[in-house]
Amino acid sequence: MFNTLLRRMPRAVWLIFYLLVNLGFYLLISETQLLYGETHVVPLLSGTPVGWIFLSLAASYIAFNVVLFRWFSRIGVPRLKGASDEERSSRIIGRVLAVLQVLFVVFFLATGTYVAGSSTRDSSLLSYLWVLLPVDVLFYVYYGIYRDTKYFKINVVIWLISNFIRGWSGVLLTVIFFESCRLIRRGALKFHHVVLALVGLFVGYPILYFGKLYIRYFAFHANGDDGFSTMMNAISGDGTLGIIGIALTQVFQRFQLMSSAVALYLIGPAMHDQVMQGSVYPMWLEGIHGIALDKVLGNAPALSLGQAVAQYLDPVSLDVNWNVNPTFIGWFSVVPEWSLWNCLYAILLCAMSVCFAKLMSRRVEAMDMVWYAWLVLLIPGWYGAFFLFVYALGLMVLAHLAIDLTWRKTK
Repeated sequence: MFNTLLRRMPRAVWLIFYLLVNLGFYLLISETQLLYGETHVVPLLSGTPVGWIFLSLAASYIAFNVVLFRWFSRIGVPRLKGASDEERSSRIIGRVLAVLQVLFVVFFLATGTYVAGSSTRDSSLLSYLWVLLPVDVLFYVYYGIYRDTKYFKINVVIWLISNFIRGWSGVLLTVIFFESCRLIRRGALKFHHVVLALVGLFVGYPILYFGKLYIRYFAFHANGDDGFSTMMNAISGDGTLGIIGIALTQVFQRFQLMSSAVALYLIGPAMHDQVMQGSVYPMWLEGIHGIALDKVLGNAPALSLGQAVAQYLDPVSLDVNWNVNPTFIGWFSVVPEWSLWNCLYAILLCAMSVCFAKLMSRRVEAMDMVWYAWLVLLIPGWYGAFFLFVYALGLMVLAHLAIDLTWRKTK
């Protein structure tokens, strides 16, 4: 009975894991009176309602990834006519996406841009192509719709290589999510799979983590070789177990939002002033649409809330492109008078994501793709990234319409 239930709800395993990690950090914060991760510099004041913050965070996970997702999943959306011919659309989109990914790799290698942690950007007209066509997000959508098609393997290889070169390791978590859901549904997830995954985590992730740090801070700089020696000297004194511990600590801090949610509660008034002054985008303008609007109006671009929090915590590192999870519930602390708009805007984007996905596919992997985006983009408060996801879904819908229209004209 348990196995049958598990096969029907593989996403629940991931949701429970995220809730347990945040519960663990709630207990840790309550015991040590310290925050963790990027927000560790924020002092935890006496009387901070850490318990209520955890309950609010857990409620946001359940409200979106359980209740709202079930409701929206029942929305009847007619499938695009051209989407029914999966072989034709997957062949064309798969080829075009592979070419775009290769061109993007050539572009960032030639310009040294789009490296994780770097604020370096190219000002050429060609750079705008990659803003309008976010290939990483387009592939994520492609993963959910065309997992079992001919050109998937070549695209996923290019995508992984592209991200590893730029110092992004989070893509592995995306692959693990999709593939674990498939294995669980088929009843093919065995004990030895779990053991191998744990061994890979303990052995492989430290290598990947420190390799990522090298790429972020040294590989694309003139002192790359010296930087590698510097980094190796810095970690050599920690020993093997120490290195593994550092990497694994970073893994679990990646999953927890408790520290960020508490930090936003504490520094909310300071962030409120920046939002009201226009130096930080409101949640409904965070993303490429807000940046585009500023360019049209001739305004200086503002910061996302995550960037503003990062600068507040570390005002010295202005040349480093990093963010802090502002969290969905963090906006309630920053601009409480916008709480209703925060909820309505999030619900609107969620509804659009489900409708766009259903227009193109009835596959369960397509809904996995939507659900996971809610989990790792919306709840952490990445409104700009979540809007980009919905935008990429819209581009895919347009691609299907264009393919169908072209095919009808040539038929």
